[in-house]
Amino acid sequence: MKTRNCATILAAVFVFCGVADARPPDYAITFNLHETIGDPTSDIEFTVTMGLMKEEQNGDDIGWQVQIVTIRELDDNGNVIDTWFKTQPNVDTSDELWWIEHADPDNPVNSEFLIPPLIYGTAGHVNTTEPSLEFEFEGDLYVAPPGGPPFDDTASLTTLLQEPGNPPPPPKKNETDEPVESDPEPESPFPI
Repeated sequence: MKTRNCATILAAVFVFCGVADARPPDYAITFNLHETIGDPTSDIEFTVTMGLMKEEQNGDDIGWQVQIVTIRELDDNGNVIDTWFKTQPNVDTSDELWWIEHADPDNPVNSEFLIPPLIYGTAGHVNTTEPSLEFEFEGDLYVAPPGGPPFDDTASLTTLLQEPGNPPPPPKKNETDEPVESDPEPESPFPI
């Protein structure tokens, strides 16, 4: 009985989020964007969580479909104050898949997901009366300074988070090659 109730709730979440493929994601990854760049002791300002589906496989290479992106803005106490999400965001590759070579394709690990291709779109606010959020982020190879990286799994992301407007308001986040933390315990990719 409990399993059926969980499955019903999960299906309702997929319908709410508008996910065309109602399978749960095969993998989720969360990037924590800190208030002070590269400082693990500073507050986390935003989290970006992606739900990924295995779409294609060629040996150890897996083509991941980005099923959903959820962006959460946090206050100084770590509480969520705003949430936006986008199903099927744009992935700037020839086949719109994020291809990764895995050491073990049956057991992917966070450290293999640190260089996302350009992923962008306009995420709707969970409260539809609130402004949407234009986003784009792209990874690059992170080169640690002497002394090592600031986080166990450090990614280098170029990030833009901005509410639409004409002229557009100042961005909420606009950083180039920011060292960000890949959270070892990713959040749910679903906004509710």
